[in-house]
Amino acid sequence: MKKLIFLWMIFCGILLGTVMPARAAGQIESVMAINDLTLEIVMSRPLSAEELDPGSFADGGAPFTFNEDIHMTGPPIPQEENRTYRIPVSGLQENIIYTIS
Repeated sequence: MKKLIFLWMIFCGILLGTVMPARAAGQIESVMAINDLTLEIVMSRPLSAEELDPGSFADGGAPFTFNEDIHMTGPPIPQEENRTYRIPVSGLQENIIYTIS
């Protein structure tokens, strides 16, 4: 079971882990699926306090947009690594390529 979960995470990471060049502040450098409910995103610059504020997220001010089937279920959570955030989501499925901006 652990091997299946690990292989699924690697597969999703390959599909979602498209590395995009950071040309301007605020762009996404990389995305990786941690599991079916969490994405890890590395930004070219740290998110602002407003973008991390749970209140602004509740008011529809989510700093990211996804495919229409994917929804953020909470605000970005800063990680120990600089400019790295974990985002709780719903709707991730295997074998699907998603877009995020």
